[in-house]
Amino acid sequence: MPVYQHYKSRLTQNNHLLMFYQSLKQTNKILILKISKRKEIHQCLQI
Repeated sequence: MPVYQHYKSRLTQNNHLLMFYQSLKQTNKILILKISKRKEIHQCLQI
């Protein structure tokens, strides 16, 4: 039983990590979008 509990808690930890990683990726996408938009604006300003 303790082994099962341990395994389950490890699984939960991994799940949290995965969710955290996915939210990071999401934030990254948004950041990249913002940055690319800024670059476009800068290019427009330079022209």
